[in-house]
Amino acid sequence: MSELTALNQVAATLSQSLDLDKMLEAALTNVLTVVRADAGSIALLDSSGKNLDLRTVYGFDRNLQMLPRKVAVGSGLQGSVAASGEMVVVHDLAADARVGEESKEILARTGLRGAAILPVRSRGRVRGVLSVMVRRTRHFSAEELALLTSISQQIGVAVDNANLYTDLREERDRIIAVHEKVRHELVRDLHDGTAQVLSAMIMNMEVVKRTAASRPDLLPRELAYLDDLTRQANREIRQLLFQLRPVILETQGLAAAIAVYAEQLRRHESYALYLELSTGDFKLTSQASGTVFAIVQEALNNIKKHAHASTVWIQVWVERDYLHVTVTDDGTGINMAAINAQYDQHGSFGLLNIRERARLLDAKLEFVSPRPDACNGTQIQLIVPMDRLLHDKDEG
Repeated sequence: MSELTALNQVAATLSQSLDLDKMLEAALTNVLTVVRADAGSIALLDSSGKNLDLRTVYGFDRNLQMLPRKVAVGSGLQGSVAASGEMVVVHDLAADARVGEESKEILARTGLRGAAILPVRSRGRVRGVLSVMVRRTRHFSAEELALLTSISQQIGVAVDNANLYTDLREERDRIIAVHEKVRHELVRDLHDGTAQVLSAMIMNMEVVKRTAASRPDLLPRELAYLDDLTRQANREIRQLLFQLRPVILETQGLAAAIAVYAEQLRRHESYALYLELSTGDFKLTSQASGTVFAIVQEALNNIKKHAHASTVWIQVWVERDYLHVTVTDDGTGINMAAINAQYDQHGSFGLLNIRERARLLDAKLEFVSPRPDACNGTQIQLIVPMDRLLHDKDEG
C-alpha cells in the first residue's frame, strides 16, 4: 500500500464520525492494518494537561482490563513522549527502563516486543499519544515511521475537530436552555401582569354595560376605572416591548436606550437609580448595542429579584480602546464561589445570560461582591474591546 493511499484511507476513517471514541477506535484499527502491527492504543491528555487518559486499545484481549487507564505526563514511555513531544522507538520493551514492572508483566503475557510511540499533535500542541506495537522482532522502516507521523497528526486534527463539535453542541444546548428560560419568564410576565389587566378590563366592560342600563349616574366612575385599566395595560405592554428590543437602540443608540430604560426604572422601582453616561462620539453596531443593553438589563433584573437594594448605580464610559460598563448595587451581595461550585445545578440563568452575552463580545466580565470599598452589594464589571462594537468605516 502506498503512503498516499494509506493516508487517504486513514483520513476517510477519521471523517466518518465526530463521536470521539468511535473515531479513535476506527482510526487505531486502520493504523494497525496499514503498518501491519499487532496491538496499539491511543491516549489523550485530560483537561488538566497533566495526565494521559487511555481512550482506545487493540490487541490486548483478556489483558485489556489490566492496562493502566491513566498515565502521568513524564511517567513511563507514553508519559515521556507526551512530555517531550518526540517520537520514541523501542525494539525490546522488556529491557527498557521506562517500562514499569506491571506493564512488563502484561507485555510478557501478550508477547509484544517492539513499539513506536508518537505524539498526537494539532496546531503545534501535543494532544495525546499513539502507541503501535508488534510481537515479532522487527524494525520499523523510515517510511513506516514517516507514515505514522503523518497519521498521528491527522488524528490530532480529528481530535480537535471532535472536541470542537462537542463544545459547539454543548454551547447550543446551553443557549437553548437560556432561550427557553427567557421564554418562560416572558410568558409568566404576560400572565401575571398584562393578561390579568386585560381580564379585568373585559370584566369591567360587563359592569359598564349593566351600569349604563340600570344606574347611568354611576357610569362616569366605571368608565374612569376602565380608562385606568386600559392605560395600565398599554404601559405594561410598552415596557415589555422595550425590554425585548427597544426601538431607540436602532434610532439613537446604546446611550439613549440605557437613559430611557433608567428613567422607566426610576418611575416603577423602589430603589434609587443613578446613571453616568460618557460614551463619546461613536456609533455601535446594532447587534453590539443590543448585546450590551441586554447585559445591563439582565443585571438590573437580577438586582430586582435577588439583591433587595436601596441604591443602584450604572456607569458607562469609554477609555482608550475599550467600552466600560458597571452596574453596582448596595444589596445583599452574591456568593460567587458557591455559585461557581454548583453552577450546572444552581439555575442562575440571569448570570448565565450575562456570561454568554459577554462571550459573544469577547469581553472581560467580572463579578465583585461585596462591591468595591464596601461591605455589601455587588458590582458587575464589563470591559468590551471597541473593535467588536464599532461600525466598519464603509458602513453608514
